[in-house]
Amino acid sequence: NNNNNNKPHQKDATTTPTTTTTQTQQCPYLDTITRTLLDFDFEHSCSTTLSSGPHIYGCLVCGKFFRGRGPHTPAHIHSVESGHAVYVHLRRGTFHCLPEEYEIVDASLGDVGEALRPCFGEDVIARLDLG
Repeated sequence: NNNNNNKPHQKDATTTPTTTTTQTQQCPYLDTITRTLLDFDFEHSCSTTLSSGPHIYGCLVCGKFFRGRGPHTPAHIHSVESGHAVYVHLRRGTFHCLPEEYEIVDASLGDVGEALRPCFGEDVIARLDLG
């Protein structure tokens, strides 16, 4: 059908979506996040290798930090062994599902992002100085 060739972004009923590591999707594991265990004030280093670096992820289920997210990395191994699926890249603030390796974009994670990178306005700082 030539109409479909003129509209490359439309999918017909027989098209199967593909998943890549850069695709974002809804995550069925968001209800496993344990917000009370999250503390981003600790040094961002891997709890397995003790290495720090640009690619440290926080497990949003148990609160531990792990390096990498690809196969054979501490974060990937932790996700497989523990069943913990939701992670945040501690430097970029992006959310990921492991071991499936897709990025999660969901408004319900806003509070976690704010806890990772808190911002305080001048009015909040002034109130802290008062009491």
